[in-house]
Amino acid sequence: GPSEQVGVPVFFDGATQGEEMGIASGFFDVSGIEVLRGPQATFVGQAAAGGAILINSARPNFDGLNGFIEATAGTYGERKLTGALNLPIISDKFAARMAYMSEVRDSYFDNVVGQQVPGAASQWNPGDQQDQNFRLSFLWEPTDKLSIWTKLEESELHTYGAPQQPNPNYY
Repeated sequence: GPSEQVGVPVFFDGATQGEEMGIASGFFDVSGIEVLRGPQATFVGQAAAGGAILINSARPNFDGLNGFIEATAGTYGERKLTGALNLPIISDKFAARMAYMSEVRDSYFDNVVGQQVPGAASQWNPGDQQDQNFRLSFLWEPTDKLSIWTKLEESELHTYGAPQQPNPNYY
C-alpha cells in the first residue's frame, strides 16, 4: 500500500511515492532520473535501505518558446500522445510549462465471459490500461538569487485488474 516502507523508494520531484503507485503510471516530460545504489539514509531517509530512484520532471525555462509532441501507435490498440510546451513569454521573470500524456492499451487477453459488472455500459478485459496525465508548472525568478518553482499535476490511471487473476468459476 501507499504507506508501506519499501527498500528502494521512488521520489518524484523530491516527494516520495509508494513504489507501486509511482511505477504504474507512465513517465512524461522527464528531465532526469537518478539511481542511488546502496543504503541512502543520509540523502533520502531511513527507508532507503537498498537505494533510491529520483525522477525529476522538466521545469520551465527562459530559453524561448519551445516544446514537443510525440504520437505512438502499436499492437493491441496501443495509442499514446505525449507533449509539452514551454512559455517563457509571460515575462522575463516568469515562465510556465504545460505537459500532457495520454496512453490507451488493450489487454493481451480476451474476456470471453462478458461484462464484469452486470449492467455495465461497456465490456473491458483485465489488463486494459488507460492513463491520463497533465502537469502545469511555473517558475518565478524575481532576482538572480531567488528562484521559486511550483507544479500542479493530475494523474488518472485505470488498469481494470490484473490479467493473471484466477478464474473464480471452477468446473
